[in-house]
Amino acid sequence: VYFPACTVASSGVYVASTRLCSEALARSDRKISSILSRCLLYGLSFGLAAFLALFFGAKAIAIHWLKYSDAEIPLKILSFGLPFLSAANALQGFFLSLRKASYSTVLQIVEDFSKIGVTILLFGIFLDEGPLPALCAMVAGMAIGEIVSCIFGYLLYRIKNQSLSPVTNKNMGRIFPEILRIALPC
Repeated sequence: VYFPACTVASSGVYVASTRLCSEALARSDRKISSILSRCLLYGLSFGLAAFLALFFGAKAIAIHWLKYSDAEIPLKILSFGLPFLSAANALQGFFLSLRKASYSTVLQIVEDFSKIGVTILLFGIFLDEGPLPALCAMVAGMAIGEIVSCIFGYLLYRIKNQSLSPVTNKNMGRIFPEILRIALPC
């Protein structure tokens, strides 16, 4: 259930962000922050759609697809990380376009350690409560890892963005069709 939700949430924004920002850099066009903001908006719209679908569809998915009614709460918890996943993907695409793969790697490491750390912490608290609280601890760790990764990525972006001077461009309205053309097939 989580992987299809992640696919909808990320919806190719990583590829679109990487390509459009790389093309802007190749043209020495410094409108990258404007492109990234539109990629973030695109990604967040799909992340929010995935969040809403999973959150409000959790009961039906738990009962009819998983045949485990107790999965409703964990699915709802998982849904909270989806908008942050999409934003983090846009940021990672931006970093890759700048040839800062180390930033993307650091984001992935921060996300993984956050997921592991929160999960271990919550397991320690809820382990004796039964399988459902333990499952909730695991999925909460996953969602919090996505949130931490997004926040950390945004902080890295703010640091890196200081060296990029934003330039307004009259053609910025054409970015959304380009994002759709690149991202939707993914």
